[in-house]
Amino acid sequence: SRRRKSYLAARLACKRVARRISNDDMRTAAGDITTVCADRPDHPCCPLTDGRSMFSCSVSHDERFAVAAAADGCVGVDVEKASERLLTSRSLYMSETEQVLNQRSHLGDVETAVRIWSVKEAVAKALDITLADAWRRVELCAVDSFESRFCVDGQSVWKAVHEMVGE
Repeated sequence: SRRRKSYLAARLACKRVARRISNDDMRTAAGDITTVCADRPDHPCCPLTDGRSMFSCSVSHDERFAVAAAADGCVGVDVEKASERLLTSRSLYMSETEQVLNQRSHLGDVETAVRIWSVKEAVAKALDITLADAWRRVELCAVDSFESRFCVDGQSVWKAVHEMVGE
């Protein structure tokens, strides 16, 4: 119940994305835009407002923000507050190489850790894997203010984009 408002905000963000990908359709009633997958009620969806097709969708929310993203392929987003708590558990979600990246980063420990964490959480959503699997399978090779690089299972390098808002 404490997350009810942020959950609702994420669903509203999905409706906004659905309108956007439907040529900015403002005529379809909000109640006619379904943002929860019928066959997977724990997954968001961003349909075209005419119902013709569904796009891959990812949401994230906390007490401050809600964000939704849709794409033709895999997509993942994460909202994360920069916090010291990410440093206390870094050995769980960071490899030794990532811990070195964290220590050497010009961004500082907390700012780097939040980026590493959020990339792994976004990849977990994009690939529909557990967060623990993402911690193990995703390896960041570069972390910077607005863009980081990572690979999954040692394969191709991918780009993650960061946007800082407030703190």
